[in-house]
Amino acid sequence: MCASSLGGPEICGVICCSGSSCPVSRRVYKRDIEQLEDGALKQIYEDLRHIRLSTYAYKTDPSGTPRHLGFIIDDTETHYPINPDGNSVDLYGYMSMAVAAIQVQSKEIESLRAEVARLRRVKRAGR
Repeated sequence: MCASSLGGPEICGVICCSGSSCPVSRRVYKRDIEQLEDGALKQIYEDLRHIRLSTYAYKTDPSGTPRHLGFIIDDTETHYPINPDGNSVDLYGYMSMAVAAIQVQSKEIESLRAEVARLRRVKRAGR
């Protein structure tokens, strides 16, 4: 965490560096905590799948600057990866969406592996 002398605002009782988002993730600093059920995880996964990635240059970038990769807020329907200011990305929210996608895909892979194993057993039994 940053010292207050670096100009970080006080968010959730802890001095943070990031301005509009707070990297502190301990239960003691949060309220109204709800674990996501499978349906909510699947919805976040679908939201993430529909975020269109773009390459771009900022208007202030000097000519020849390497292009950036990311999404354009104006083209994004889900609110999770967007900070309350509406102009900047909530990287913690964006990363958490990716974790949700990994969890959903992991369950799908587990299910597919079980199905392949079942089909192999059926095939062996049919010989």
